[in-house]
Amino acid sequence: GEFESQSDTESSSSGTSLSETEIPSAKVHKIAILSINRKTENLMEPPKKTKALAKDICHFIPELNTKSKSIGTETDAFELFIDENLVKLIIRCSNSYAKHLNLKIMLTRDDLFQWIGISLFFGLVKSKNMNLQEIWGEKYGHEMVKRVMTYNKYCNIKRVLRFDIKSRRSSQDKFAPYREFSEIFAKNLRSSYVPSEQITVDEQLVNYRGRCRFKKNQGERVVLDMCGPFLNKGRTITCDNFFTSLELAKKLLEKRTCIVGTVRKSRKFLPVECQKKSIPLGTREY
Repeated sequence: GEFESQSDTESSSSGTSLSETEIPSAKVHKIAILSINRKTENLMEPPKKTKALAKDICHFIPELNTKSKSIGTETDAFELFIDENLVKLIIRCSNSYAKHLNLKIMLTRDDLFQWIGISLFFGLVKSKNMNLQEIWGEKYGHEMVKRVMTYNKYCNIKRVLRFDIKSRRSSQDKFAPYREFSEIFAKNLRSSYVPSEQITVDEQLVNYRGRCRFKKNQGERVVLDMCGPFLNKGRTITCDNFFTSLELAKKLLEKRTCIVGTVRKSRKFLPVECQKKSIPLGTREY
């Protein structure tokens, strides 16, 4: 079933005016199914109209920041996320690894951008199932690719491409090979756009043939980590049953953040009454 879980009358609700604004009763929900003692709270009529506290009213207007608004070309858009700090990081780490392998390769900024451009081009022409040698070959090759970079140079860059220096890697961090790159990239994403009071968190399955040693299915941690910069500001997070849990709802409520999410009836934290009861789609019960 689908249940909505938001804070009590003193928790955040979306609004566009000052503290004297009256919030319609349908906007203010009582936690009815995610109760701490695993029993449903007193079922009641929706609360009467009430005034939201000034600290719980969001005034965020979703918009691009100044730098994002000044984008003029595709390259400007690309460099908005893969900025000079990331480029220097990749070049420094890749050249260090090439030196470790005793390879006569010195990656430059132009080489890196050409390599990324060719890789993106492979996706554009749907060449993922083609052998690399065929792409540079006479029969199925692409002239544009041949003019930009040789086959051997592309393969050598692919071999040495790194995002950290192994000798400085923390043995305790299983994500260490990509940690610095990931943090800078995520920072660039956050600084490019101001989200509204409504934030959505969702998952995506991605094909991966390598080994993954860090744990999966950490729904609560994913929400708290990804939404960390946006907590304590009265926003509302929407997610599906992969993330929704009672513990997450309580932790977000402590950080002045509401959650709206779907919940499977089989979840242990749900009261027995809710596991047995069917709520029609698109309805609420208090």
